[in-house]
Amino acid sequence: MEEFRELRAKVNEEYKETIQRRYFTVTGENPDEKTLDLLISTGESETFLQKAIQQQGRGQILDTIAEIQERHDAVKDIERNLRNYIRYFST
Repeated sequence: MEEFRELRAKVNEEYKETIQRRYFTVTGENPDEKTLDLLISTGESETFLQKAIQQQGRGQILDTIAEIQERHDAVKDIERNLRNYIRYFST
């Protein structure tokens, strides 16, 4: 039973982090706990990104998402280079 509670808490926390990222992507600001809780409790968290795309224009949102993807790819490259560097000097 304890494992179930831990798993449920982990899933809830990951969902909250997802909503936080979506909010930041759309607004450029980090939401406070009250805003996150309101988005989740009202169900707005599922439609928030869609509404933003409709209101702000699809192009602007897609540009922001592309920028985030580029940053993510750059971080993955850095991680890969670090692993190769560590592997090279560990042998």
